[in-house]
Amino acid sequence: MKPLNDDLSDVGAKELLTPEDKVMAHSGITLVVINSVCGCAEGMVRPAIRRIMADESIKKPGSVVTVFVGQDLDATTRL
Repeated sequence: MKPLNDDLSDVGAKELLTPEDKVMAHSGITLVVINSVCGCAEGMVRPAIRRIMADESIKKPGSVVTVFVGQDLDATTRL
């Protein structure tokens, strides 16, 4: 699953791996990305997040976090 996680962490998304990971540790907007191995994530979600984060003309959220459904079960449940 590392390459699928790297798609998002490479553009600044923080992976939530445990329920103790801080999700809303700042004021402002947090973009939460639910990552998975399904075709929707591969074909649409991860490419869209990479494009948003790379586009200098788009205002970015204060933070971007991601959980991997089916892998980080406790973090997903907490979120």
